[in-house]
Amino acid sequence: MRRLMSAWSFSVPLCFGIAESMPRSAFSFSAAFLAVLNFSSAAKYCGVRFAGMALSRAFQYTGRAPSPQGDVVKVRSLHRWDLSYRKAAILQQELAPRIVVRGGPGAPRLVAGADLSYDARTDRLFAAVLLLDGKTLEVVEEATAEGRCRFPYIPGLLSFREAPLLLRAFRKLRSPAPDLVLIDGQGTAHPRGFGIACHVGLILERPTVGCAKSLLVGTHAEPGPSRGDHAPLQYRGRRIGSAL
Repeated sequence: MRRLMSAWSFSVPLCFGIAESMPRSAFSFSAAFLAVLNFSSAAKYCGVRFAGMALSRAFQYTGRAPSPQGDVVKVRSLHRWDLSYRKAAILQQELAPRIVVRGGPGAPRLVAGADLSYDARTDRLFAAVLLLDGKTLEVVEEATAEGRCRFPYIPGLLSFREAPLLLRAFRKLRSPAPDLVLIDGQGTAHPRGFGIACHVGLILERPTVGCAKSLLVGTHAEPGPSRGDHAPLQYRGRRIGSAL
């Protein structure tokens, strides 16, 4: 499967297709777990140290590193979620400049994978967060949340549909805050440079990886046939990620 690393919240679009492949009523932590495993493998074969070195500088640091005391993750309240489509897009444009692209926090001790599934029959969303040990990949903690869908599916505005429930799941974590977060969705490979990975990463103040199943913007050459081969994802004259 071709994977897209749309990075920059460490926003890398890795193409997983996890939620869609799972029974709607049986969504579990395996989605997040597979996300972590896939990224760790992709990073290894791309020659990227999972210690936080960026693939083509595609590490978007969105906040401070965890303190030695191991603070739990803090979910900040930056804005209202009940916005019109126009105001939601404007908000993305206003928040995008706050994303900082620079080196990461070093070897991740804790890695969080987060994904969400939608049940069309009941119009409900089911979110899961899995916290893994960054070295052993052993499960440290799990958290889930579910709720009614309050925003339609609109490409480019995914965070207003899914982020509130994902953040509710993150609030339930009692372990130290993760050093790295993986989100099923775009990072800066986005029309306004502010996909759901950027949005969640900014609110959590955590380095965040966007794992996308398809492109919103940008073009790339076909990656080579070997595992780990990658091609730059370009948009408007700049690199916004990589296709694997």
